[in-house]
Amino acid sequence: MIEVLLLGRYLPHEHIVAGLAAALRAGAMTADAVALETRKAAQAETEPDLAGRPLLGETLENRLYPMAAVSAHTLTG
Repeated sequence: MIEVLLLGRYLPHEHIVAGLAAALRAGAMTADAVALETRKAAQAETEPDLAGRPLLGETLENRLYPMAAVSAHTLTG
């Protein structure tokens, strides 16, 4: 388990603890499983929250001029 301790050089303590817990729940008792789960925990925390962002094609221009967007789409599509 020295490899797990070495993860502390690169990843925060909270992520390592989360990775250990997830690996134990899965029954995987290898350093590779702990490293994988640790990286998953780190990635889940750093992924951007997309809630509240405009949907694809929903821009300020389309909100202000909805008919222009529809007619431009119909003419080009």
